[in-house]
Amino acid sequence: MAAQAWDTHVAPDGRKYYHNPVTNVTTWEMPEELKEAEARQAALSVSGPPPMLSRGGGSSVAIVEQFGAKLQKAAAVTRSGRLDVGGADEDPASMSAKQLKKFCAARNIEIPDGASVEQVRALAVANKHLPTVTWQRTKAPDGRYYYYNPKTKQTSWTNPEPNLVSGHV
Repeated sequence: MAAQAWDTHVAPDGRKYYHNPVTNVTTWEMPEELKEAEARQAALSVSGPPPMLSRGGGSSVAIVEQFGAKLQKAAAVTRSGRLDVGGADEDPASMSAKQLKKFCAARNIEIPDGASVEQVRALAVANKHLPTVTWQRTKAPDGRYYYYNPKTKQTSWTNPEPNLVSGHV
């Protein structure tokens, strides 16, 4: 779903670049949403179509669940080849506290100090439609917030991506 927001273009020098008209972000590197979509597509081409359902004996629900689990697992493999537990496709309602914090950080959802796990879960569920961001809001030891780009390892005191969501619970 989020991958549909990105358009692929070719620069005059022949290099590909990507533009998201929703957030007005342009980048030379393929966005994670597109990588995940390609991983899902690759998983489908490697594993083939789902098994044919027979009228007798087998449970169609069990077959669909088994295939869906394989597809989810394949889509969660990150660029580095590690399995990313609690990825973008997972439902925040079933995430652990650690996964919820990671989910919120990836979308710049502000978690109020002292918020309970259930309050964080409510924020995540309410904002799960948000795309992941490049710059993640992080709290410094002195209590001030800064923004960190895990891909480039850069930091900034101001938000380079102005789509921060305040977490009012």
